[in-house]
Amino acid sequence: MKDFVNVGLLGAGTVGGGVLKVLEKNAEKIAKEVGKPVRITKVLDRHVDRLKQEYGDKYIFTDNADEVLEDKDIDIIVELLGREHPAKEFIARAFANGKHVVTANKDVLAKFGSELFPLAHEHNCDFMFEASVCGGIPIIGPLKTSMAANQITSIMGIVNGTTNYMLSKMANEHLDYDEVLKEAQAIGAASLVLCPLNDGTAVAPQETLAAMRDLAPLFTQYGIQGLVEPLGFPQSSLRSAAQAQALIRDAQVPFKLLIDTFHHHLYPQAEAEFSQIDVTQIGLVHLSGVDDTRPREQLTDDERIMLTPQDRLLTCQQVRHLEARGYRGDYAFEPFSPQLASWREEDIRREIEQSIALIQRHCAQD
Repeated sequence: MKDFVNVGLLGAGTVGGGVLKVLEKNAEKIAKEVGKPVRITKVLDRHVDRLKQEYGDKYIFTDNADEVLEDKDIDIIVELLGREHPAKEFIARAFANGKHVVTANKDVLAKFGSELFPLAHEHNCDFMFEASVCGGIPIIGPLKTSMAANQITSIMGIVNGTTNYMLSKMANEHLDYDEVLKEAQAIGAASLVLCPLNDGTAVAPQETLAAMRDLAPLFTQYGIQGLVEPLGFPQSSLRSAAQAQALIRDAQVPFKLLIDTFHHHLYPQAEAEFSQIDVTQIGLVHLSGVDDTRPREQLTDDERIMLTPQDRLLTCQQVRHLEARGYRGDYAFEPFSPQLASWREEDIRREIEQSIALIQRHCAQD
């Protein structure tokens, strides 16, 4: 019997890097739970030189998939590459080589799950995919275990996931997204989120107006609600919620605004512009918290956690302002921190209950 559980990591980007940090930080706790140490032995990524500079010789980095997938000492493959290909092929090869697989890849599961699950069963391998559901929130496990005695007839809620689309790109390639909307309709999705470019590219308001007008008929055709989410990052092409709502109004399209408390905090003029927002035209509010004390221009999605009394975003205050102005729509928690990967069912229940209690206490104040 091996003294270690050996893991091969495919992809060391934002999510993969978070996995490396979590496994390193919680190594002792994980070893106690598993019964033996769990270690990353090889990492597949295109940016080998950069990763070697960042991590030194802690891990073996390679850009050759064979070195990971064909390594007989590796027990588990963690696939965090994203997109359909070559992730699907790598997962299939892992099963063929008798390796268990953990993935956060929604695209592969949605399109090739019916092919991959039987393959996993054929080779007696586990296929763990909870990281791909609801931003990694542990929901599949509780449904299969804690609620096994219940007869569940339906699940209702808003699942955002990675349905974020860049307006200008969609305008240029809307025929491709016709298929996306058709699939969204088929699975019963109520809404899709439209996000601006976030790479420093400037997009003129006229371009955004044209994109919205071009896309609106497709959303109407498939009965999908379009939600426009401004991003507060300095490099975003649309940071202002007030401007986003004005563009929706000028375009005369049936889209609604998505407010995110994290991005509201990142945009310096957000509070000053708040009075310009029509709360009746908000379709959804995303909630998260940040305890990190760095300047807001240095914050990333990785710092987004559930709510705490130390929350720098003042999310509870934002909710109170929205409620005071008459907002009675939906809220959704949207933490992105890599620490979520280590949460258990009791952790997520505790964090949700504590976050809701904080909001309720704040809103109850005079």
